[in-house]
Amino acid sequence: MRIYVKGAPEYTLPFCNRTVNLENQPIDLDGSTKQQLLEDVVSAEMAANGLKVISYAFKEINLSTMEELM
Repeated sequence: MRIYVKGAPEYTLPFCNRTVNLENQPIDLDGSTKQQLLEDVVSAEMAANGLKVISYAFKEINLSTMEELM
């Protein structure tokens, strides 16, 4: 089962451990990479141009784990 979330990158990115590159290949995220994404891409390139920035994330879990949460 996949659980999806969307929101501002400042709130969703700290919970992420991977992303995908332009070739749709997974890349591990460390603290410095997350900070660089927030500073360079989100703040400098997008928000500075008046664009609304939103991120999407997901986590795959077992159905039994989901049932335990309910």
